[in-house]
Amino acid sequence: MKTDSQTKLVNDNEEISSKRNPEDVVLKDIWPKGSAISTGSQPIIVNIYNEGSTPLSNFTIDWWINDNSAAKTTYTESSITIAPGEEKNITVGTFNFSSPTQHYKIDAKLVSS
Repeated sequence: MKTDSQTKLVNDNEEISSKRNPEDVVLKDIWPKGSAISTGSQPIIVNIYNEGSTPLSNFTIDWWINDNSAAKTTYTESSITIAPGEEKNITVGTFNFSSPTQHYKIDAKLVSS
């Protein structure tokens, strides 16, 4: 299975973009999203879809808030396998959303598998 280091998911008030390749793993969605994010500590969840022909295991996802990639968080998964054609929601961490009126942009990127 090949993954594309440019595969990136951006949640910006419901706008999701993801570079797709038929042989890639795709980050399809990310939560929380929208303008009604609750304040306090919330889980950051990404939906991963395996478009390839081999199972995916041992992968790493970087994620960050509001374009601050210097403060990225790295999540590594080795205990689950995502079969070809399967998708799973993965909790990659938590973030303390401090203001209900602030605009939050959540980015996630598959960096290895």
